[in-house]
Amino acid sequence: MVSAKTVKTAESFDFDAWKQLAENDPAAFERQRREVIEAAISEASTGMQQRLQGLQWRIDMERTQCSNPMQSFLTIYKRMWNAVYGENGLVEALNCQVRGHSDDAGGVARTGKILRFDTSRTY
Repeated sequence: MVSAKTVKTAESFDFDAWKQLAENDPAAFERQRREVIEAAISEASTGMQQRLQGLQWRIDMERTQCSNPMQSFLTIYKRMWNAVYGENGLVEALNCQVRGHSDDAGGVARTGKILRFDTSRTY
């Protein structure tokens, strides 16, 4: 039986055990999947737990709307990359931070005072 402790790290993830469980007992697979996800979320900081629960809810809703596992995977995969590279995504937010100005999505503008240095002095 696969348990939450079995999948603590990528090194301990036993793909074959999960595959066998999914093939032989899909209901048990789903219970174990949820247990592992809930365990991972519970290990996050309190402030992140609500966000992770919301993200997991969205993933679960996407899965219910798809007709097969491959469609589910592709839908979630596209959503993930859109969150990184799409409009108002992670890359755009990071670029705005680097450039030091706000974006159209309501980011905080960063300003600073420019200091003039006396270049005529020698030390």
